[in-house]
Amino acid sequence: MKGRTPREDVEGYARTVSALPQTAAVRTLTGRYRGGTKAEAPGPWDAYLDSPGGPVLVVTSRFPPGADGSAALVRQLRTLPAHGRVLVAGEAAEAVDALSAIRRTLPWCCGLIAAGTFVLMAFFTRSLLVPFKAVVVAVAGLTATLGCLVYVFQDGHLRGVVGDFRAPGYLFDMTTVFLLATAYALSVDYEVFIVARIKEEYLASGDNTSAVVVGMQRTGRLVTAASLVFATAMAGPATSQVTPLKLTGAGLALAVLLDAVVVRGALVPGLMTLAGKANWWLPGGWGRRRQVRRGA
Repeated sequence: MKGRTPREDVEGYARTVSALPQTAAVRTLTGRYRGGTKAEAPGPWDAYLDSPGGPVLVVTSRFPPGADGSAALVRQLRTLPAHGRVLVAGEAAEAVDALSAIRRTLPWCCGLIAAGTFVLMAFFTRSLLVPFKAVVVAVAGLTATLGCLVYVFQDGHLRGVVGDFRAPGYLFDMTTVFLLATAYALSVDYEVFIVARIKEEYLASGDNTSAVVVGMQRTGRLVTAASLVFATAMAGPATSQVTPLKLTGAGLALAVLLDAVVVRGALVPGLMTLAGKANWWLPGGWGRRRQVRRGA
């Protein structure tokens, strides 16, 4: 609370805050409060809570800092009427502000990444369907990865597999965004390797099915080896006792292996085989150039 406030106003505000359902306790210069009543008289150190900028209230939530209950408490404190301006700080407030910033900018960021991927791959492959498919399957792989992360690190399952850790009941916002962005970049990187080889075979033979088969045969080992090397490198963070590091290591290893085995090994060749020559279609005169070089 900014500005000098009489002690009775501070006490009344502390009682109101302590009565909120998400609040466990409140400590300020007038004492300690629980459930809307004063529980303890002020101690010798509580006098330091009367700062030059105004009285300070130390509010203890019933929930972990990143949980929904703590976020709801932060929002209530910022809208609760008070005698003066209220500034809410702390780990829970930082989590709320970070999540709010992510929600404002993430849709634009995702749209820019998807559009950039589509345009660059369209110029590279001379196709509209292949880059669209690349974005869709990459998002599908990330969705599966995110579901696994929620099941393991948010809900606390499979601790015997990834090592014991404390499940906070939520995912770390910045860590999860970084993880998914890195996994998406690796996914598109593998897609470029595979599609480039398939396109070479298609230009040589004109047979889409044969091109997919040969392209997968000649790039499958490369993609698998690269994913195994990366997953092995993530073993260090995955075995950490620090939950955000464990989340990063195990999440990236899972995302890469899932992409290499399921997405690149089954989904991509299946979709490209079903699409046939539509993989290489371009509207108008853009696609009317001789792409097939038939051998004798």
